Amino acid sequence: MEKSEQYKERLNRKKKKDYNASRKRAKEKHYNKQSAGTKERWDLNKKKSEDWNKEEFHKKSWNYRIRKFFERFQREPKPDDGLFSKKQIRRSKGNIFQRLFKKKNKKKRKK
Repeated sequence: MEKSEQYKERLNRKKKKDYNASRKRAKEKHYNKQSAGTKERWDLNKKKSEDWNKEEFHKKSWNYRIRKFFERFQREPKPDDGLFSKKQIRRSKGNIFQRLFKKKNKKKRKK
């Protein structure tokens, strides 16, 4: 490694260290500005999150965690015929407000 690369790397490490320290100070300052009730709620939520990570999430196998992650996403229903389902076709017909106003106008004309 050349001297200039070493120097740049050292500067980057120092900048990163300074940045992390300033973020930590800013978080602490923001935390101290909050009311006592807010601090308690934040601490409780943080503790619950950490406990869940320790007790629940990391006890499960890696395959289980991946499977659960992908189960969050739902596929579009397969159409009975054609390329798109009725729901997909409905979505593509423009803005919902435009559809509502068209329906209202049609109803008014019938009267």
